[in-house]
Amino acid sequence: MMVWILAVIVLIALLAVIAGLRRRQRRQLFLPLARRIEAEYRELVTTRAPLVTLDAAHDAWQSQLPPALFPEPAPAWAATGAAAETYAAARQFERDSAQLAADLDAWLRQLAAAIARDFPQPGIHAAVIADYLYRRLNGLTTAEAGLAAGVPARLAAGPLVLAEGDAQTLETLAAHLPQKIRELLPLYLPYRERFTRLQVALDRLVYHLRALGAPPPPFGVKHHTAAGT
Repeated sequence: MMVWILAVIVLIALLAVIAGLRRRQRRQLFLPLARRIEAEYRELVTTRAPLVTLDAAHDAWQSQLPPALFPEPAPAWAATGAAAETYAAARQFERDSAQLAADLDAWLRQLAAAIARDFPQPGIHAAVIADYLYRRLNGLTTAEAGLAAGVPARLAAGPLVLAEGDAQTLETLAAHLPQKIRELLPLYLPYRERFTRLQVALDRLVYHLRALGAPPPPFGVKHHTAAGT
């Protein structure tokens, strides 16, 4: 009888050690993931930083998204339960972020092409103007475009040189830009809405990752870790 009791005590102690190790592994896995995705995505999805930036040398935009944090195929920890749902939500968030960056790239290329058609004169930096308009629409800059002293004349907005050349052409372009921003506001609204949805998705994802890495709740209390809540 005593041997059986000792065996039960040892088994309980062993299970407690295993449970403690699993809790520590979960903390070491999920809490750093929550911190990383928060640090690497928050400013991008809240438009405090540009999701795409212009490579002026090549008139092309580049995504500023970090490398994927949630690889495919799914790792072992994402096999079942709340962890599997959170992993699926994380992969969808990364796909949606990448698609938004790609769509913005295409939209900005079209905008630059339209500016080049409207102002075909030499010295008009259509891609830089498109990037400036994108920054204005996102509130990343409030700089107004204006003529800067020099020969040839320059149209600048803060540190950005939008165009160089004939002063009269630049004045016409400068007068055109505020109206262009007003025209673009309703066209850009669907992108703003997609940024908002990404913010909500990021909030949920960080919450659920933290919940997965949190200590177990008191007896009788359940964590709510389903990715949709």
